[in-house]
Amino acid sequence: MVVSSDYKGVVDVLEETELAPEGRLYLIDENSDLIGLAISKYKQNRKRQKGGYMILASTSDIPKLLAASAFRMADGELSIVTAQAIISDDTETPIVEEDIRVLLTIKPITDDALEIFSERTNLNKVEVIAADKLKNKTGVIALPNAGLEPGYYISWQPNTPFPIILRASAPLLIVLIVFSGTGIWFVGRRFIMVIKKLETSEKKNRYMAQHDALTHMPNRGKFDAEIEKLIRSGKTDKALKFAIMSIDLDRFKAVNDTYGHAAGDVVIKTIANRLSELVGQNGMVARMGGDEFACLIIDHIDRDTLTWLAEEMVDSASQTIIFNGGKTSVGASIGIAIWPKDGKSLNEIMRKSDLALYQAKQSGRGKVCFAEKSNPHIRRQNAA
Repeated sequence: MVVSSDYKGVVDVLEETELAPEGRLYLIDENSDLIGLAISKYKQNRKRQKGGYMILASTSDIPKLLAASAFRMADGELSIVTAQAIISDDTETPIVEEDIRVLLTIKPITDDALEIFSERTNLNKVEVIAADKLKNKTGVIALPNAGLEPGYYISWQPNTPFPIILRASAPLLIVLIVFSGTGIWFVGRRFIMVIKKLETSEKKNRYMAQHDALTHMPNRGKFDAEIEKLIRSGKTDKALKFAIMSIDLDRFKAVNDTYGHAAGDVVIKTIANRLSELVGQNGMVARMGGDEFACLIIDHIDRDTLTWLAEEMVDSASQTIIFNGGKTSVGASIGIAIWPKDGKSLNEIMRKSDLALYQAKQSGRGKVCFAEKSNPHIRRQNAA
């Protein structure tokens, strides 16, 4: 689990499966002392570099500088719980104050792990005992608890004198105890790799949810969301105006029928690129589906400029398109509506733009029509 410096869940992963960050917040509450200690260690050992902070240390020193560990119960199991401040593998990029993240790792101490420990030390009946159930502290070893009173002890059935046992088992006990130190660094690196994969997947899914798969343009959902955002801004910015252009290709069905859908895809992608180049930084072009596009224009919302741009779009759409096995040409009709004059809500402004498009197509295609007019605007040049 990745925790922010204000003790909120950022990412939660269980066996490479991403969980809802808010689903196990109790783990953050139960281990807030470890998280706080890890943050404190990071702040004590960081060095100011390049507008942020960096940890200048070898990999083997990282756990000592950044991690805090304890043996305690987690999700009903005795576990090694470690909190470690996360630093990037990129040694050139500093961490800014607000970017501090802590990796909270929980490793249950299973019966299998204790059995392996017992076999390697030749100790009998190795077990972990809670402090409140321990009758005699002789011949047991306290398990670390982040500087607090030990909550658990490890015990066994003695067959040989305690000092000999301690000498024999000490290396393995150290491995067990510092697993949450050096060992957890490598666990942490693997955990971070999982997170990066999940983040990459999430970014891809989020991108695909907002963009058209064929053209990589914004889709209807993203287009509508942008308009909604502008409408909200317009409540405080009374000078804000924007225009919507609904664009429909003419004669596109004939391309699919004659040359097939592969040629149709080439036409769609070519028109998409031409429209995007014409609009540039002045707005957004989206594919709404099929052979329908929409354009959001934010700057230069005057009738002459909009008319000129729409006519350029129609001219561009009518230019020859070459594809594998032939060439073709289509056309475009465009309806224009202006916010807030032609509509104040998303549904209303889009409906007005679509009605203007319908009028343009009814007028003979290759035309531009404004929502305020009952008859389509006749272009200064004939459509090709």
